Amino acid sequence: VSALQRENRLMATAWYDLSKRLQSNGVSLGRRKPDPKSWIGKQRALVGPG
Repeated sequence: VSALQRENRLMATAWYDLSKRLQSNGVSLGRRKPDPKSWIGKQRALVGPG
C-alpha cells in the first residue's frame, strides 16, 4: 500500500510540474517582444544586445 501511495504522489507532482512548465512557457511566448519595424530597430536587432 505504501508503494502505491508513493507512486500516486510521484505522479501528482510530475503532472503539477509539467503543467507549471507548460503554463510558464506559454506566458513567456506571449510576452515576446514584437519585431522592430523601423530601419534602426532592425539594425539594432542584427547587431544584438548591448
